[in-house]
Amino acid sequence: MRRFTLIALALASSACSLIVGPGSKYLDGSAPPIDAGDFDGGDLDGGARDGALPDGASPDGGTTDPLPPIGSGVGLSDFQPVPDQVLTAVVGPYTDPNGDSVTVSIQWTRNGTALPGQTARTLDLAAVGASATEEFGVEVTFSDGTLTSMITAGPATVVDDDETRWRMLFPPRGPHANGGLGIFDARRQRLLFHALSEEGTPYGMWEHQLPASTSDDGRWVRVAASGPEPTAAGSVIADPARDRLLFFGGRTRGGPSNELFVFDMSGSQGTERWAEIFATGDAPSPRSAEARLRFTNPDGEEVIFFYSGQDASDEAIDDGYLLHVEAADRWERVAAPLPPARLVPVLFYHSPTHRLFMAGGAVVADPPVALDEVWVWDLDDAPADGFTRVDGLTLPHAVFGGEAIVDGDSVRIYGGAQELLREGDVVINSDFIDIDLAAMTASATPASGLPGAPLVLGVPADPFSASRIVFFRDFSRGGLHFYELPRGTDRFLPVSAEGVDLPPPLMQGQGMVDTRGLLLSNGKTSVENDEGIDGIYTFRDHHFEALATTGDTPGARWGAVADNSWQDGQNMAWFLGGSPDESMLSRSTWLLNRESTRWEAISVAIGESIPDGRVGHVMMRGVCGGPEGGVDRANVAGLFGGRLIGSGAISDEQWMGRCTVSGGPPRDCTFFTSYSTNRPGTVWSAVTTLSAPGAGDLRYAFMQGGAGAGGLTDTAFIHDVCDGPGFTRTWIEARQTGDRPPAMLGHSITAALDDASQQTRAYLLFGGLDENGDSTFDRVYRIEWNQQYFDPELSYTDVTVGGPERPTSRLFHVAAYDPAENRVLVYGGLDRGYLWDDLWELRVR
Repeated sequence: MRRFTLIALALASSACSLIVGPGSKYLDGSAPPIDAGDFDGGDLDGGARDGALPDGASPDGGTTDPLPPIGSGVGLSDFQPVPDQVLTAVVGPYTDPNGDSVTVSIQWTRNGTALPGQTARTLDLAAVGASATEEFGVEVTFSDGTLTSMITAGPATVVDDDETRWRMLFPPRGPHANGGLGIFDARRQRLLFHALSEEGTPYGMWEHQLPASTSDDGRWVRVAASGPEPTAAGSVIADPARDRLLFFGGRTRGGPSNELFVFDMSGSQGTERWAEIFATGDAPSPRSAEARLRFTNPDGEEVIFFYSGQDASDEAIDDGYLLHVEAADRWERVAAPLPPARLVPVLFYHSPTHRLFMAGGAVVADPPVALDEVWVWDLDDAPADGFTRVDGLTLPHAVFGGEAIVDGDSVRIYGGAQELLREGDVVINSDFIDIDLAAMTASATPASGLPGAPLVLGVPADPFSASRIVFFRDFSRGGLHFYELPRGTDRFLPVSAEGVDLPPPLMQGQGMVDTRGLLLSNGKTSVENDEGIDGIYTFRDHHFEALATTGDTPGARWGAVADNSWQDGQNMAWFLGGSPDESMLSRSTWLLNRESTRWEAISVAIGESIPDGRVGHVMMRGVCGGPEGGVDRANVAGLFGGRLIGSGAISDEQWMGRCTVSGGPPRDCTFFTSYSTNRPGTVWSAVTTLSAPGAGDLRYAFMQGGAGAGGLTDTAFIHDVCDGPGFTRTWIEARQTGDRPPAMLGHSITAALDDASQQTRAYLLFGGLDENGDSTFDRVYRIEWNQQYFDPELSYTDVTVGGPERPTSRLFHVAAYDPAENRVLVYGGLDRGYLWDDLWELRVR
């Protein structure tokens, strides 16, 4: 039974409520031509789609009455930009009630005043001399040729860029996004997602801005909301008439909660705020896994019905409450009879007959029992009788945790689970259950397009299209998905989901930054199994995109090494080794050509021999110009150490390859062992980087830390990969001074520019696992190299990192330096047995 409790809590903490209101109104405050009580998902305007009125019709039944265009919303690419950033205005879908064509114009503002000449989709803050604390916004005007309407977004408040600070750029979607609540804001055409950390602290509210055109990219942006955020994960309910979201209950680290919070969206986008509500009346006891539904009762009042849930002892609660939300927020305990206690049944309301239905649910037992029965409460003719069992109507199979769409007398239930097994596993519901309320019959139809057996936890209505937006969250909390369910179809279409535009949780992948933004390549996607990805994702301007490549690919692998150097003309070059390996390094050495995005298999001549397959090695590459000793050095590539595939032994070998150059990165190479003196010894999972080129060569490889046969090490070595035709020169151990980090593995090291000389003078080291098994990711070390090869010295400083947040501990993450923004980008990693899928930036100043 305990396993059932945990599953039920996972379901409840991820739940998203049914949005039962149209969620849209004219911008001048007048009511739209939609019945305020029609919250059941039928045609919103009597048959006309996309918000258009039938020809010659008007809201008051008279002759044609011109109405202004309706804009669904406007977003900004960032609400906390730095002074040299470029802001982008994202305009959501728009329409005209009379069917007229609509034109859109943009005007940027500075501290509330229009910026002359700034009417493009983007605003370059550096070009207008932006400084900290200034506020920039955008006014978007929609015109049908006669009437206009305006939507504003902002302000985006410029923040200082003079300190080293962390900032999350993409929300966590995996196991560490504890209690994620997703919902669709139809008025602004944005997906909203609020997540908590495992410690119960908020990751904040995020919006996925949907553009007006399918040719544009949506993007995830942190909503700059003020006020105290909820620290429990329970229910989220839309209240479009008051332009707010309500958050109730859920689990905290201390147990269940009965707190009620509001997310106020009544102002411009960017001015949202949180507030705790202390509603009057008899409030529910603390609980989680409750069911909830918003509807309009027979008196025309909007209410939210809450039913059952789990208490602090994980027992089901046998009660129900109404939250009155129109005049003031007021609780009322339901005195009428209720069904026997059950968790997360499917609730839906039939507005023509004012009947509230409850289908399915799960009973806490050992083993737990999933239900297929249907109950009804007639709020018009028999409100005092409460819920009664519907005679002769049972579902085709049990269901709990799903949602329902009501369209006239037709009801469609989808998502959730059919059965919860004693071991805690679930049988996912992959059917649509259709109920005919006129005939009181039910049938099942298989759904298609479902992503990997998740749960469907919410269905908001969308007045701007003939679709529904669906929020998915699976039982293992391994993903955040938003899908579109077009009315009248049985297929889900992805809007924002893994495998479409989002990389999965990842470790031991590779990352680099070029003109396309951050590139994530390959990596391990499972802790327990040998599973990985062979694709490449790019991140730029707050959105991920799968990069289409041509040619044969390296295949899914992890623990490889790649050249993530950022200098012009050298991106993205080498990809060597990794697991699973095809026994020879020559079959796993690849080049990704930046211009053509084509993978090329690199030919590796035998030389003395070919290196054995390995993981966790370090890579060295030299841009070596001119001859030395009568020998043309050309360009070189090399590798050192690593754990050998097969034997598992840690290597102390060094291999170098002399490579051909044809106006770009080195390609075909001849590998041979290099017998350099004073080698660092056996090592795997060390980190390495190269000094940036100045007027001369790119030649110095810098290696630090890792694990060897004798355990972890904190030594650091410098090697000149270009020095000598035989590559036999020595490794030199560097003196290390200052705040030295502990010996560790799985950390990362990245170059950072010195602003004065535009040379690599410093490195940033963070993350990893030390000899005590402690992760040190929340500590950042700045490393200064004295630029001396024969007498190298590294000076460490434990950096004080600013900002209100920082990543949690992890190792084997991806880290890459972005010179254009002078920041380090970090994605994924491993922590406490789970993989991460969030993205952070470390601003360097």
